[in-house]
Parts: sequence; C-alpha cells; structure tokens
Amino acid sequence: MAFLASRSDSDHSWLEWKVRLFSVAAVLSLVGIYFDERWVIGAAIMVLALGIVLRFAPGSDPCEKDKDHNGHT
Repeated sequence: MAFLASRSDSDHSWLEWKVRLFSVAAVLSLVGIYFDERWVIGAAIMVLALGIVLRFAPGSDPCEKDKDHNGHT
C-alpha cells in the first residue's frame, strides 16, 4: 500500500509550497465551478500541474544544511 510507505525528511522540502498551491487550486476550481467559467477551472488545473512539477524540483539536502551551520565546507 503506497500510503503506508515511509519517506525520509528530504521528501518534504517543498511540502509547504505544495499545500499552498493545492489550496489556491481548490479555491480557483470552486470559483470556476460556481460561476461556470471554464478558464478559471483551466487556471486551477495549471496551478495543480505546477504542484506536480515541484515534485521533481531538487530539494535541499538536510546533511548539507548541517555542514553549513557547523562551519564545515
């Protein structure tokens, strides 16, 4: 079962932005459905697609942050 798979901390580097984008897309889609505007629904789909693109964005490595804070190069 995929939802039970454990993930490392590095998988959550873009989580905050993904949640923000999902929230914006949800509001846009509801507004588009309410006013029956196809372009608003299309914009919501594009915002969701941007969230999917963030999945493949390089994240920050927690080990490298540790090195920077400890003064190592």
